[in-house]
Amino acid sequence: MIDVDRVYVVHVKTGYQERREHISRELSGRGIQFRFMLDGDIPDIEPSHLDIYFEGPMHLVSPSSSCALKHFLIYEEIVAQDIPLTLVLEDDAVLAPEFNAVFNESMAELRKLHGGPDKGTIVSYENSTLRFVPQSRLCDKTRLYAADRGRCAGAYVVTRAAAAAILKEAKSKKCSLPVDLYHNELIRQGLIQIFWCHPPIVEQGSHSGLFASGIDGKKSGLLRKLSWGLQKFYKRAVLNLFR
Repeated sequence: MIDVDRVYVVHVKTGYQERREHISRELSGRGIQFRFMLDGDIPDIEPSHLDIYFEGPMHLVSPSSSCALKHFLIYEEIVAQDIPLTLVLEDDAVLAPEFNAVFNESMAELRKLHGGPDKGTIVSYENSTLRFVPQSRLCDKTRLYAADRGRCAGAYVVTRAAAAAILKEAKSKKCSLPVDLYHNELIRQGLIQIFWCHPPIVEQGSHSGLFASGIDGKKSGLLRKLSWGLQKFYKRAVLNLFR
């Protein structure tokens, strides 16, 4: 079990069966109950759906706009149902063995020190950008570290207040960026805050080479797995020691 009010997995209604089976195993094996967000698939998107939140390139039906719309639909449910803390996962998420323990420690810290669901907060749990908390900042028993940007949108907790802030801004001024970059823009503006969990406890399979990417078309396979592993070792185990 994990200490969060709801878990959503961004997925599609048809296809990607391998991913569905993968994420179901990952979560059920850890006693985590979850819901798929299946609305917002490309075939189902109408211009009126995009009119609500998007402009520019995001106003076109595409994998990026579909993905962002699914995240926004999750935020709509969070606000409508008054859900305090929600974990959002992409369907290619690979959870670390220590996921439950570290996640629960991070949630206790969020509630105690950082305002809990009443602050507009996102907590990043993944290593997708291969950015890590610098060694010089690490403290014993601290899981959450303030940051100035996200690490993609494959594994994060969003508070009720953050979901409301994102929807309000997107409705009034429109979103022209993929969802992870849009988060970064709102962080830069000071509308929401972000923390990185250390250690990161989720890895996106579409980044590591386990799955082909549904956004940029990158293929899965041994070469990508090797390249990812080498980059991760260098940036975390070598480069990060000198920061």
